[in-house]
Amino acid sequence: MRGRASLAAGVSSVVLLTTSVTACSVAPLAVCGILVDSTSYARNEESRRDIEREVPSFVGECDWVAFAAVTGNSETTVCREGAVPIAATRAENPNRNPKVEEKLRGLRLKEILPKAQKLLDCPPEGKGSDVLGALRYLGKQMTARRLPDRRHALIVFSDLVNNIGVLNVAKDDLDSDGTRAAKIEQLRQARLLPDLTGYDVRVHGFLRKEKAQPDRVPGLRSFWQQALEDTGAASVDLL
Repeated sequence: MRGRASLAAGVSSVVLLTTSVTACSVAPLAVCGILVDSTSYARNEESRRDIEREVPSFVGECDWVAFAAVTGNSETTVCREGAVPIAATRAENPNRNPKVEEKLRGLRLKEILPKAQKLLDCPPEGKGSDVLGALRYLGKQMTARRLPDRRHALIVFSDLVNNIGVLNVAKDDLDSDGTRAAKIEQLRQARLLPDLTGYDVRVHGFLRKEKAQPDRVPGLRSFWQQALEDTGAASVDLL
């Protein structure tokens, strides 16, 4: 009986230890991207408040953050901010001390909001708003950093009023399923859609300017929802 009792106690200890480890485990932090529209969207004070409010909570779940700005020529713009690797490197924290990790993480998280705010004030570059170019540039950065066990998340501060080249949402007919599908196919054939495979995409300020034309909003919302889903995005929220 004593042997059985000892065995039962040992099994209970293993179960408790396993439960404790599972309860304390933390999901891997995400590979993240922040896109900021520096065109007419940036002139709205509500846009600045969105960034101040949303960026700190968004990056709390990130391990690495890249940036992109929407300008008149987003892929070649000189208005850039370098990516921020938030986690401590092995050289910085060779003993994996949690206090060292927490301190370095806290310092790097403080860099991110100022970087995003600076992108709001990019100097003008040409006419119009190249949203797709910024999405392609940011997608390439994040794809180069892709980690199979991590969540990939993208937060976009833009009205998505792309009005350069093949896509001009202010003028294109996007009111029907057929015209929207045709435009998305045109963008795909021209290789203008970004690769956002597996990304969670959240947009703040969607169609902020277009709310003066409420009859156009449903068609434009359907267009962007479908276009972003067709890039491979895992989820799309247009807020």
